[in-house]
Amino acid sequence: MVRIRTVDGFGPLFEPVSIGGVEIQNRIAMAPMRTGGLVNPDGSLTQRCIDYYLERARGGAGLIITGYTRVENTVERLPGPTPPGFEAMASYGELAESLHHYGAKMFVQLTAGLGRVLPPDFLNAVGTPVSSSVLPVFWKESMMTRELTAGEIQAIVEAFGVVAGRLARVGIDGIELHGHEGYLFDQFATAVWNRRTDRYGGSLEGRLRFAVEALNAVKKEAGAGFPVVYQFGLKHYMSGGLPGPWSGILPGESGDEAGRDVMEGLEMARYLEKAGFDAVQIDAGCFESRYWAHPPVYQEHACTVDLAAKTKAVVSIPVIAVGRLDIPEVAEEVLAKGQADIVAIGRGLLADPHWPMKVKGGARDRIRPCIGCHYCLRRISQDRKPLSCAVNPACGRERLEAAAYVPGAKDVMVIGGGIGGMEAARAVASRGHHVELYETAPRIGGHLLPAAVPAFNCDIGRLRDWYEAELAASGVTVVCGVEVTLQMVRAKTPDAVIVATGSTLARLGIPGAEGRNVMTCTDVLLGKGRCGKRVIVAGGGLIGCQVALWLAGQGRKVTIVEELPDISAGGFDANESMLLEMLERDDVVFLNGMHIREVTPEGVIVTDDVYKTVSVRCDTLVLAMGLVSRRGLYDALRMEIPEIYAVGDARRPGTIQEAIWDGFHVGHAVCARVS
Repeated sequence: MVRIRTVDGFGPLFEPVSIGGVEIQNRIAMAPMRTGGLVNPDGSLTQRCIDYYLERARGGAGLIITGYTRVENTVERLPGPTPPGFEAMASYGELAESLHHYGAKMFVQLTAGLGRVLPPDFLNAVGTPVSSSVLPVFWKESMMTRELTAGEIQAIVEAFGVVAGRLARVGIDGIELHGHEGYLFDQFATAVWNRRTDRYGGSLEGRLRFAVEALNAVKKEAGAGFPVVYQFGLKHYMSGGLPGPWSGILPGESGDEAGRDVMEGLEMARYLEKAGFDAVQIDAGCFESRYWAHPPVYQEHACTVDLAAKTKAVVSIPVIAVGRLDIPEVAEEVLAKGQADIVAIGRGLLADPHWPMKVKGGARDRIRPCIGCHYCLRRISQDRKPLSCAVNPACGRERLEAAAYVPGAKDVMVIGGGIGGMEAARAVASRGHHVELYETAPRIGGHLLPAAVPAFNCDIGRLRDWYEAELAASGVTVVCGVEVTLQMVRAKTPDAVIVATGSTLARLGIPGAEGRNVMTCTDVLLGKGRCGKRVIVAGGGLIGCQVALWLAGQGRKVTIVEELPDISAGGFDANESMLLEMLERDDVVFLNGMHIREVTPEGVIVTDDVYKTVSVRCDTLVLAMGLVSRRGLYDALRMEIPEIYAVGDARRPGTIQEAIWDGFHVGHAVCARVS
């Protein structure tokens, strides 16, 4: 077992650690995340991909684990980038060499394949998916997989050796096998999915044979001392029986485990160590419970660390912990308590690639927080775009979006201190311009202030606080409690104006909508009035659902009325999946495809598209039906000010991500003063 000591006052995060024979300069790893369009069709890494990983190494991460890489494309034929061949190795070698200059080590995560969890848009392209056994396809339960033959398994095993050998020869430091979340290795390792009767099924030893043979192939081609890590979920948090369908188990919820339970997970960890793996990375969950494998805002920070701690108690090889470990004090506590040897941070290093250096340098309040929104995953899973981050638009385009200091500084006026205005002010100031930001309210933050009230949205509050600190450090003059007028702008004669006046909540234009029993979600969250015991939330978008969850958690009986027939956006979204399951658990009622026609003292009258009318009793109606832009000032100024921009909700109501990206790009668009 590894004893952690404090080094030069920096704490346990900065103690060196070894995996196999490879020493890592600290205990901070970048967790593997898919990079989407940052990889070329031939499997080589684009320059943007190299820049992306290098920025995290510059920021101080000791170990970079790349997103999963396929080793073959004959058994499981998939569209998209091919496995990296001989020609692609040059880009991997360049990245490894560059990372080493910053003291970082590089492990490449290799995958056996996707199997039954093949994405929906891949199904038509590949035909029948493969798996350990004949199983229902996750995204299309009417379709069944086919069982891989022993010969096909051997072809994949040999491919692991070939790719790993090439990677080792160009300077890669180690490999991680992608064995978690119900992907192909996990389908073999898990009894509920593996019903084989040959040597790749049956006992745990048989079910792990595929992974162990891949390990041996890697060691044969890359060298016996070449480190190999295995990533897997100690527990699947999945309920249901054969032949499915299966469902997830929420935190604190009881249910019989259909997948791997903790006892088998610990047995698996011991077996993997005995088989020769050099470390294990421990998480949880599968596609049915993807809010464990990809923890959303509703999961606590360090939500799977207890599983890593249990694993560490039964193995002597290093244990890597994951699970929202991007708060420095939380990560430090994990190591100080001996719950893991390394902490892996994924989305936190997307939001702020210099997280390690800021911790080490005593600038923790300067760390830009991840808000757990999963924009990164939605972007690559649904939109098929290069990886990026909601709060850090430079992620994935580091070289293209690097701030360049402009010699001819301008006087820039930012009107509105919401998320778009704060980001615009920060981005403009980062290039050397003189910035004054005006906000009508007593505090900057805009819609972030009410949004941060529920405990599950605490990271949104951290983001607001980060902006306040960044603006102060950047020299931005912040003036609160002042409503900017047309005359004020004319009198100040700024060189450029950024209008970020935000939005207001949409109102109901129906009888009774101005009654005492009607409140906006903002007023409810900020405590400007009291809700009754029976509440109807008008609007089933993210805001409405989160307010409903918050109110239900206070013991209120909540009904959501939504005009759309289905509030789910579909796709791979752990945030949405967990939110809907939590609402169901808390007995929130959904009235989808319904319109509120009238508000009465006793409740509301709703109707559907065929004019079926229902009266629903409630004490309070909470409005969460979307936002309306406040752009009157922009429209008045646009023909007077040569350089003027609208950002965030003033341009178009949208998400936090859209407002930040607006502010970021407009901030970089403000040019130098012409002398």
